[in-house]
Amino acid sequence: MAKADQYLGLPNIVGNGSESDRILAVELDTIMNPELRDIDSNHVGVDVNSLVSRQASPAGYYDDDVGGTFQELRLNSREPMQLWVDYDGQARQLDVTLAPVRVPKPKRPLLSMNIDLSTVIADPVYIGFSSATGITLTNHYVLGWSFSLDGPASSLDFSKLPVLPLVGPKPRSKVFVVVLPLAIASLVAAVLAAIFLIVLTRRRRAVLSTALPGQFLGLLNNTNDGNRSAHVFAVEFDTLFNADFHDLNSNHVGVDVDSLESRVAADAGYYDDATGLFRNLSLISRKAMQVWVDYDGAATQVTVTMAPIGLARPKKPLLQTTVDLSDVVQDAAYVGFTSATGILFSRHFVLGWSFGLDGPAPALNISALPALPPAGPKPRSKVLVIVLPIASATLVFAVGIAIYALVQRRINARPTIRQVMQYLDGDMVLPDLSPEHFGFTVMEQMYSREFDKNMTMSCVSSTSMGTVSDISGGR
Repeated sequence: MAKADQYLGLPNIVGNGSESDRILAVELDTIMNPELRDIDSNHVGVDVNSLVSRQASPAGYYDDDVGGTFQELRLNSREPMQLWVDYDGQARQLDVTLAPVRVPKPKRPLLSMNIDLSTVIADPVYIGFSSATGITLTNHYVLGWSFSLDGPASSLDFSKLPVLPLVGPKPRSKVFVVVLPLAIASLVAAVLAAIFLIVLTRRRRAVLSTALPGQFLGLLNNTNDGNRSAHVFAVEFDTLFNADFHDLNSNHVGVDVDSLESRVAADAGYYDDATGLFRNLSLISRKAMQVWVDYDGAATQVTVTMAPIGLARPKKPLLQTTVDLSDVVQDAAYVGFTSATGILFSRHFVLGWSFGLDGPAPALNISALPALPPAGPKPRSKVLVIVLPIASATLVFAVGIAIYALVQRRINARPTIRQVMQYLDGDMVLPDLSPEHFGFTVMEQMYSREFDKNMTMSCVSSTSMGTVSDISGGR
């Protein structure tokens, strides 16, 4: 059974790498996963029965117009691209070529490998597309495609391809765009006037933050990023690659000083004291981690260390850099956390933290930390899961018995044709036909048909009246 997340809806944790899967895929990957030996968070790879690519390369193409120079392409740039996957059965060669839309197919492919697909693909074969997002909300678009056997696939007509959907909310109605601003203009003016009067009365100076969300993480903006007057020191845990800030990849830790372009950065992870080997950590794994940020004022040195929660602090830090924070941090300094998501929906959790001046920060009590909230819908109450079905089953059973008893009573109360004939021939004794034998409805019907009241009462127990009533009731 195929799984989502890093398995892209193709194999799963059990079948990944099994020859029985018979899968050939060309992956366009925007998330680096160390478990699958991804080279980075923006690559193209050829997968055969496994998501550990046999060959991989950073996304891009060899530009024929500039002598075959390699040009990088960002898979998450929202710019349409065209991909050619060609297989030569006689030469047993698979070529993968990538280029921007409307750029002719480059002469040199991005990837080329020898492989005998007759040992991989079984009959019948299914051709198509698969994708997965994990906990990060993203969209993947296939604007057009063509396929061919024993020859090149048909060229795409770019004029007929749809455009990429807009990012962000849908355009608002003209009523909201034109009429609503005019309607609330007076209210805004009144509010501004009230605020102005309050400010004048209290004579307070308001300090308004100009920090932006998204890629600026609520710290800086596009005008003061890189300006020493910002007086910002931060350790970033970044899960989105941003070329504007020269990010290392989409899973890194960096030290930022007055800029979101890190002074020093490294893949998220730690050095194992037992082996000395570097162990990758995925920042989006939903596994709790601990981070130590230390500053030595005498040596003007910042060190950043991280490890899985519960593991002792590694001796070798992840990052170490020299920076004089006396030029960055002013007398009035604020210590805390900030995060941003941009157009992608995600959540960031700080389960606990401590801070110390002129000495190590107090150690965290791991057992007292809260657990991460579960992902997905909340689990239903056990009362609804267990008690409600039992109560419903009991009610249904009781109603069923009541209906069965009522039907049996009706069946038993009405004589069969054979019984009627036996009553008429005198072979069977008539049942009790006292007034209590007739229900209220039967008595009402007798009165509504203008039976003589005295006759009805006197004849209820007579043979002829009882016989006629039962015969008419049985038709």
